[in-house]
Amino acid sequence: MSRFFAPLILVLFPGFHSCSSGDDAKPPIVGGGEIAKGFEIRFDKAESKRESIRLATTEKGFMAQGGPNAIYWNPANKTSGRYSLSVEVQHLDSHLHPHGAGLVFGGAKLADPAQVYTYFLVRGDGKFLIKKRDGENTAEITSWSDNDAVKPEDDKGVAKNKLGVEVGEKETRFLVNGVEVHRAANEKIHTQGLYGFRVIHDLKIQFVGLSCEALK
Repeated sequence: MSRFFAPLILVLFPGFHSCSSGDDAKPPIVGGGEIAKGFEIRFDKAESKRESIRLATTEKGFMAQGGPNAIYWNPANKTSGRYSLSVEVQHLDSHLHPHGAGLVFGGAKLADPAQVYTYFLVRGDGKFLIKKRDGENTAEITSWSDNDAVKPEDDKGVAKNKLGVEVGEKETRFLVNGVEVHRAANEKIHTQGLYGFRVIHDLKIQFVGLSCEALK
């Protein structure tokens, strides 16, 4: 499977549900206030200004910079059934700024008041977080937690962690750099639907190798 950039390469297994992706053409790099072709954005707070954010495609994936708390997704990027989802999250120049970035999955009605999704984040001090959203409400699946699998920032303020989500028939596994850091019952989170990224404010993040595969 190519790890060049997202959107992703589709992998199908007969008899199982799948992951789907949008336009595979490489969109141009965009400037302040613009986001990559095919993507949409939703801020946590309606009064937030689009001009303060940037999501650009790069040769490695996507670069997100600045702005308020937000999620980014391509409406064509959907999951169903059993699947695995992964991306490398690279915190760049954040110098232990205690904010997270990572994956959103199980999304539905993301542009509406009734939005739902689950998110899985890491931050530069070596902690991870899992939460789910229902409308304006969020609930912790785990609080910010230490785990040796999460690589903290180096002396240049850079941290690189590969996040993985494996949605099984009844449970979902959460992995960092191949190590399971948590497991949750599917009935307690959102697992089916749209996927994308979440970035907490004032960060420079590169997402590398976004990948979705159906599980046997």
